[in-house]
Amino acid sequence: QNVYACHDKAYNKDSGMLGSIKDKRFKDFWFDGYEKFLKINPSKDCNHHCITDQTNKMLLEYLCIQHEEFV
Repeated sequence: QNVYACHDKAYNKDSGMLGSIKDKRFKDFWFDGYEKFLKINPSKDCNHHCITDQTNKMLLEYLCIQHEEFV
């Protein structure tokens, strides 16, 4: 029932755990604790190669495309 920053940080309570959803809905956890996500600094907290970095960059680029470009 714990929520972690990413799959690589799972079960690392010192640097990866964001909190617990044991007694609350995930939606409430997500929106009430948004500042927890902003505290994550990948250049400091992730001192290794992130396997999902390229996928995240591709998704960000895709989501930023203007819909007019598809017409």
